Amino acid sequence: MTNQWMRLVILFTGSLTTMTPLVFFWLSLPVLLRQAGVSFALIGLTYLVYIPSTFSFFWAPWIDNQVKRAPRAHLTWILKPLVAMTVATLSLAAFELASGSAFVIIFLLIMLIATLSATARIAVMGYSVAAFNEAQRPLASVAILMGAAVAALIGAGGLLLVHAHLGWAAMVATMTALSACGIPVAAVAPAAAPKLRVQGINQKASLQAFFRGRGIGGFLVFLVLLGVGVGTAFGMIPPMLVESGYSTEHIAFINAVVGFGTLLVGGPPAALMIRVLGLTKTLTLSLALNTSIFVVCAMISVTALGGIWGIVIVAVIFMGLSFLDVPSNTFFMKISDRGQENTDLSMITSIYFLTSIIGAALSGALVDQLGFWATFAVAALLTACSIVALNAYFRRTRLKT
Repeated sequence: MTNQWMRLVILFTGSLTTMTPLVFFWLSLPVLLRQAGVSFALIGLTYLVYIPSTFSFFWAPWIDNQVKRAPRAHLTWILKPLVAMTVATLSLAAFELASGSAFVIIFLLIMLIATLSATARIAVMGYSVAAFNEAQRPLASVAILMGAAVAALIGAGGLLLVHAHLGWAAMVATMTALSACGIPVAAVAPAAAPKLRVQGINQKASLQAFFRGRGIGGFLVFLVLLGVGVGTAFGMIPPMLVESGYSTEHIAFINAVVGFGTLLVGGPPAALMIRVLGLTKTLTLSLALNTSIFVVCAMISVTALGGIWGIVIVAVIFMGLSFLDVPSNTFFMKISDRGQENTDLSMITSIYFLTSIIGAALSGALVDQLGFWATFAVAALLTACSIVALNAYFRRTRLKT
């Protein structure tokens, strides 16, 4: 197998192993909580457990520092968190979700797993910038998206079925095995770049350099609008399925087959469109598509759509997300290609994830107070504003994409 293919494999497996537990916690755990009678507002607040993982950018400069000195540092920073994630995930088996006394411990472990996952993803994303040139990065984005698609199949569907039929301990054991499968790949994958001997990177200076990037203020406005908009729309989809009357098995099918299928179908066309239309137009079109989807969802009673129509709506929502994921990741890579890719990418993804968490937490209160229509209406407004912010950023910086 050539180095190029092995590098794609590490992106795929890195995305798969770091995302599978998070997909379960983000999409399946709210289903279990809603089935147990937990309110929408409280389910929304549980997303706040991921906030500590968004501060992983603080140690991203250390990764940049080691990458400049050792060619396999990216892979080391993928490997170590995966090992720790495997141990932390296995520890969940000692506690039952239904036990009130263990509830806090479970969420603390989820917080730890999310933080370790974010650390590994810093290195995965940094590896994607260092190992692939600009023309190859849409392909790298597709490899990352494919890993996320399989994670959706397993984490949001397979693990939910395992929990429904075999219980919490069997689900945790399966999740642990999946987390461990990326360890041997990271151990043998080729380095991203030749060994370089340069002066060490100062953490404070590296973080400050991110905020001195060209037009960074306009980019951050776009990023916050996008993150809150996407988080608001997607935060309440799992409990929405419960409210629509679907059984656990049906929700597992929808999350897995629909989520997996649409991610596979939506990603490659987006990569092709980047080559044909350019990144600017593709990213703008993907944002417009998601805005239109959210507007339609705000205009219809989504919880009244059982059966095939409910599956169609969820499929369309997932399709919009998958179509957005490739151009947005490619755009983030381009912004980060300044010699400190781990720091820049971790800052971008941390801000994006943090604002998505805020949007998801907000969505629970919106549903409780106003209903699902308000959640999608707010999401549509925010993503529409993000289109304006993005194009203002392009005009101001004259960034060629």
